[in-house]
Amino acid sequence: MAGELIEKNPLTELVREPSLSCVLFRRIGWSAEDYRNWTYKNHESGFALVTPTKWKSPNGHETVSRFCFINPDTTKNDIEEILKSME
Repeated sequence: MAGELIEKNPLTELVREPSLSCVLFRRIGWSAEDYRNWTYKNHESGFALVTPTKWKSPNGHETVSRFCFINPDTTKNDIEEILKSME
């Protein structure tokens, strides 16, 4: 479900196909600093904890974002709200 929502959002794209509960994706146009600032803002407010991670692509390492779902109560709306916070 998260992969489908990421693919439908014009600001995000999958880095790789989702595997188990992990989904790697990028916010088009963001730098490592943008990911870090977004993560801190969301965590400090208690909204969500979605951490950046490093991905080794053919062009070298890049910072991307990672969903790692561990809460069984996570809803489609939760994911939509998190992606919306990247606008």
